[in-house]
Amino acid sequence: LEVLTGQLPMKLEGPDTQKILTSTFLSAMSENNLDTVLVSHVKAQASMELLKGLANLANKCLDLCGDNRPSMKEVAEELGRLRKLPMYPWVQLGVETHGESPSVHEIESDYYMGENESQHINPGSSYYAR
Repeated sequence: LEVLTGQLPMKLEGPDTQKILTSTFLSAMSENNLDTVLVSHVKAQASMELLKGLANLANKCLDLCGDNRPSMKEVAEELGRLRKLPMYPWVQLGVETHGESPSVHEIESDYYMGENESQHINPGSSYYAR
């Protein structure tokens, strides 16, 4: 959720309904407003089909009833399926590029970091690799 939304799990400031990321995310999903919680550079770099798939998977993982949550095997299988989807929206649209095409490495770098954006890893974040 933190990667998709660009938000920390908890905020100290703001309205009570927006202080906890999971609540904000689940509310947006139930109201079919996923677009409102996704961070702009993620929306610009990935297809909506991929983003919806990731959001639906996250939604399942947040089910209050633990028995309804997917197993790690099911999560891995779904991530594998999503990984096979076209990552870049312009590939599906058939957009032609003019001039030299960027290398795959440049595209992947832009996908993860966003062009001209710096992402700092917060050691207190749940996605920080230890």
